[in-house]
Amino acid sequence: MPLATQTLRRVLALGVVALFATACSDSTGTNAAPSAPNANLAVSAAAGSPPGLAVAAANKNKGKGSRQLLACNGPKSNAQSKAVIGPEGGFVAAGGSIMAVPPGAVPVATTFTMSVKGMPAVRVDIRAGNADHYVFQRPVVVTIDYSSCGSAADNLPALSAWYVDNSGNTLLEDMGGMDDRGGRRVFFATDHLSGYAVAY
Repeated sequence: MPLATQTLRRVLALGVVALFATACSDSTGTNAAPSAPNANLAVSAAAGSPPGLAVAAANKNKGKGSRQLLACNGPKSNAQSKAVIGPEGGFVAAGGSIMAVPPGAVPVATTFTMSVKGMPAVRVDIRAGNADHYVFQRPVVVTIDYSSCGSAADNLPALSAWYVDNSGNTLLEDMGGMDDRGGRRVFFATDHLSGYAVAY
C-alpha cells in the first residue's frame, strides 16, 4: 500500500477521533461544533479503510481543466473562528467545517484562524498567526462542510478538496480526500495551510 495512502488513513482516523472528542461548542463558544461523521464512516476510518478513498484518490489524477467548483446557492453565511493549538493538538471549527490537529503537528502554541465563505462556492481559508505560509510537522485533517449546497452534489461524481487561489476561483492543486455524501462533507489530509474549496 502506498505510504501516502497509509498516512491519509491514519490521519483520517485521528481526525474522526478528534471530532468525537470535541466539546459541544467551538472555540468562540458561540456556534455548535460540527457533528461527528456518521457511525459507519467513523468505524471505517478507524479501521484504516475509509469508504470512497480509492475513488477520491483516482479522481486526483484528473486534469484541472476538467474539474469545476461545486456551486452553492444556499443561505449559508460567512463564519470565522480562532483557536490556540499547541504540541498536544486540538481543533478549530467554523461554519460546520473543522481542522483536526494531531499531537506533535504544531511545535509551539499558535493561533489558527478558520474563515468559511458559503457562496458561490464553499471556501475555507485557514491561517496560522500572521504567516503567509505554514507547514505542519505532521499532517492534519480538514473537513469542508458542503451541506449549504443542498442537493447540488447528488448526481455528481465523487467530490474532492482543492487548493485554490486567493480569489477562490482558480483550482491549483487537487488535495484528494474522501467524499462523505451522507454527511455532505469532504475530508482530506494536508501538511500546509491554504485556501480550499470543493470540486468535482
